[in-house]
Amino acid sequence: MTAAHCVRRSSPEQLNLQYGSQILARNSSQLVHIAAIFVHPGYEPENKYINDIALLQLAQPVTLSKFVQPVRLPEPGQVTPGNSSSVLAGWGLNATGGVVQQQLQKVRLQVFSDEECSERHQTQLHDSQICAGLPEGGKGQCSGDSGGPLLLNGSDTQVGIVSWSIKPCARPPFPGVFTEVSAYVDWIVDTVGSSSASSSLWVGDLIVGRSPPGLTS
Repeated sequence: MTAAHCVRRSSPEQLNLQYGSQILARNSSQLVHIAAIFVHPGYEPENKYINDIALLQLAQPVTLSKFVQPVRLPEPGQVTPGNSSSVLAGWGLNATGGVVQQQLQKVRLQVFSDEECSERHQTQLHDSQICAGLPEGGKGQCSGDSGGPLLLNGSDTQVGIVSWSIKPCARPPFPGVFTEVSAYVDWIVDTVGSSSASSSLWVGDLIVGRSPPGLTS
């Protein structure tokens, strides 16, 4: 699961996915190729990046382990309350004009209500978007974090996908804008199901993966 703007002009053979490591490495042995890209058909970058979500189908299965686990999807339409604690992870720039990180970074952020998010951005954002940052700014997403996950703090539930932000990065009063995963659970499940004719995907408790956690896919 990633952002549509990351992959909409890409072909599967141009991409691969590194997994099971917190170190970004071009020569990693834990790489898997991409078989297909599914961009949300309603993606419109000109309309505040509405429907900025895409799914990547892996060409080969990966073995789930302590370090390789599927995320848990929220319930369809689930609302993440304002002031909820969340965690953003990624390898993006450490600041506008900075450098890509080789070690996976994470930061704890505050979720803002839809009303406060639109007020801070001085524009009406979409109901399918969610914002997170800090009121005072200084921490949040930056270039290179796009498509990355926003998780509820203390859980494996992914509530957001990094979509866009005002530059310079983490500039107050503008929190980062994420695609709200709960708005797309039905599309995710339908897309995963329709693309898996050769192998049954397990969608239990809204966890999307090749097999239940702890088993070899």
